[in-house]
Amino acid sequence: MSSRKYCELLRYRVRKNLSLADLSALCGLSIATLWRLERGVTKPTARTLVKLQDALNLTPEETQRLTAIAAGVPMERGQKSG
Repeated sequence: MSSRKYCELLRYRVRKNLSLADLSALCGLSIATLWRLERGVTKPTARTLVKLQDALNLTPEETQRLTAIAAGVPMERGQKSG
């Protein structure tokens, strides 16, 4: 995964004013797993992405962006990441 993934997931979590512990409680993923996802150490499964989408109450556009980044799909030139 890329540092863009880190930026997006972290941005969404911070925007919701959630700590890693808060997000962990909401989505059922461990703090360690969330930490690794935010830093691009591990790639999320489809099930993990759904949990994050639900816990963070992401819009369809945000979900699509996060899914594309997780899949390694490059963003178009000039497209904002957040």
